[in-house]
Amino acid sequence: MNLTANFTYDELVHSDWAVRHGVSNACPDELMPALRRTAQGMQRIREALGVPVIVTSGYRSPSVNQAVGGSRTSQHMKAE
Repeated sequence: MNLTANFTYDELVHSDWAVRHGVSNACPDELMPALRRTAQGMQRIREALGVPVIVTSGYRSPSVNQAVGGSRTSQHMKAE
């Protein structure tokens, strides 16, 4: 599902760690508005720069965030 012209849901929730360990990293419905806002902000940056922006980590579920050593207050878990 496209969140903007150039950013998809799948790329913003993709986690190599989650894939390797068979863990879901799906964004909860209540955080979808935040994920869309994040994608829209990234879209504006892409358009300003005129080059693709590579997402290495968008949303992280709490379990994925903990497993990869993310901060307990990481904005990733808020889809921001």
